Amino acid sequence: MFNEIDELRDKLRGSLTRGRRKDKDWINQLLNAIVQMEHELKSYYSVAVQYAFSEVCLLDPTTKISLFDSKSFTEEAVNWKQQYIDATRERFE
Repeated sequence: MFNEIDELRDKLRGSLTRGRRKDKDWINQLLNAIVQMEHELKSYYSVAVQYAFSEVCLLDPTTKISLFDSKSFTEEAVNWKQQYIDATRERFE
């Protein structure tokens, strides 16, 4: 999901620079909505029951953990990738 958000946000920003003047208002509105959606998802992840995500990581750790390499997560102060690796290891043990 976050990879899609990053890609869509980048495409919208690119559209703003090369788009027609009349399109810029709705592109800005859509871009703001995407940013708000990303913020809402991140707030959900920070308060969600952590073991639920770590158990999913046990099923396919490489794919699940690679999510945290996306721009959405690498710009955060929290090291989400390491947090989920540690939680997964703890649940596995």
